[in-house]
Amino acid sequence: FAGDSIYLDIIQNKLIPEIQNFKPELIIISAGFDAHEDDPLGQMKVSSDCYGQMTEMILKVADEVCDGRLLSMLEGGYNYKALADSVYKHINVLVNGPE
Repeated sequence: FAGDSIYLDIIQNKLIPEIQNFKPELIIISAGFDAHEDDPLGQMKVSSDCYGQMTEMILKVADEVCDGRLLSMLEGGYNYKALADSVYKHINVLVNGPE
């Protein structure tokens, strides 16, 4: 079990520096939501709010390194309420930008 803080730490301290170093022309998100705390399969204890925070982090680095070019593709998630909440948080950030 990981939880929000571990996911956010890895994105901030591992993934984002790699993206900044690589400087891709486009970032593609495989947006899977089965790590949600209420999902019966993932058991990684990630909250819906954390999905929004992770999206903000990736959107900010996309703005920095590739003029905001970002593609998000919906993947898994097996608890429908958790999936709906998480997808809402994810899409809200994509549409309205980071806070």
